[in-house]
Amino acid sequence: RAHHDTLTGLANRALFTLRLDALVASDGPAGDFAVLYIDLDRFKTVNDTLGHAAGDELLCQLADRLRLVTRACDTVARIGGDEFAIVATAAHAQAAAERVERTLRTPFDLAGSRRPVSASIGVAIGRADHASSGEVLREADLAAYAAKADPTTIWALFSPAMREAADRRLRLEADLDRAVDRCELRVVYQPIVDLPTGRMSGVEALVRWQHPELGLLYPDTFISIAEETGRIGEVDRWVMAEGLKQLERWDAEAGRSLGLSLSVNCSARDLHEPHFADQVRTLLAQGPDRAGRLVIEITESLLVDDPLRAVAVLEALHAEGVRFAMDDFGTGYSSLSVIHALPVDTVKIDRAFVQRMDEDEAAREMVRTVIGFARTLGTDIVAEGIETAEQRDALVEMGCDWGQGYLFDRPLPPSEISARIRAEAPPPAAAD
Repeated sequence: RAHHDTLTGLANRALFTLRLDALVASDGPAGDFAVLYIDLDRFKTVNDTLGHAAGDELLCQLADRLRLVTRACDTVARIGGDEFAIVATAAHAQAAAERVERTLRTPFDLAGSRRPVSASIGVAIGRADHASSGEVLREADLAAYAAKADPTTIWALFSPAMREAADRRLRLEADLDRAVDRCELRVVYQPIVDLPTGRMSGVEALVRWQHPELGLLYPDTFISIAEETGRIGEVDRWVMAEGLKQLERWDAEAGRSLGLSLSVNCSARDLHEPHFADQVRTLLAQGPDRAGRLVIEITESLLVDDPLRAVAVLEALHAEGVRFAMDDFGTGYSSLSVIHALPVDTVKIDRAFVQRMDEDEAAREMVRTVIGFARTLGTDIVAEGIETAEQRDALVEMGCDWGQGYLFDRPLPPSEISARIRAEAPPPAAAD
């Protein structure tokens, strides 16, 4: 009982640590052992949707599979709620990781049905300079994190670059806590244009971080950190508020309502925050016709956790006049079914298809199919990532309404959007 997990019967963290400590302290050759760290993906979703009994059953079934794919000399342990670890010889580490990967490909029997379950696996090879078992496990954990971020594999081998990336990430986590208060975030705006005429009909707001020491950081550097630390809601609301105020500044400069729409990306996590809808309503109440000009871009990932709540929030805001765009349409496995479940006004064709149209007939047909599907639903269509006149012309021929991409403009600071507005302004009427 002291050294084994009561649910799965595997070694527990205490026994795992004892055995790993002995290997780290031994006089054996460096690199003689390895640790595999196995982290189940979305285990909380199993508990929340199927119940804790199903979650326990999943852990027991996984434990049984791990026993089958490891050798008698290996130590297999459950070291946390949904975290497992294996101590193996270094020579067999890769083979062990591949066997675990293969066994995870078979769905699990849960709550009367077969359920696919994925995991991330990190591998760390023991070294002479390892000071403790915790250090080895930490490196395996970092490798598992890298595997989770790589869609091409479920396991990864630790490298020193992973530690450097983790240290940088920790620094960014701490600095992001203060970025909004210190006014370090910036918004740039990419024009969305009417494809036949090239005239701007709206803008997409994109966030940047002007870090005081690291310089200008793009979203791929910090948005995932904001998601994981729970700061994404604060960032998204700030971008939305700043973008709505900027629309009004451009109207004031022009002396009239330009009618430009503002597209803002929204995290799936936002829609599960209890006060998100009220916070958006507060922003909408601070200016005229804000609801009619706001387009919130969503992806089908928002339906993974608590879909009923997400749909209820979208429908409540839609009733206020807010429009919704399905971003990255065509890249998800369930796009066709998801689109029916949501109050979607616009479909955005993913740039990956648009940019391959010139040389890939399958991509061209995918774009044509999406446009036809959107037409059937009565939604607007925006193509992303347009870079060539040939792509634009093909999209117009297919019946696409609007587009954005470097052919028209890169994301611009507010002053350059102002210049574009002035350039597109109709000439003054001739005097009588």
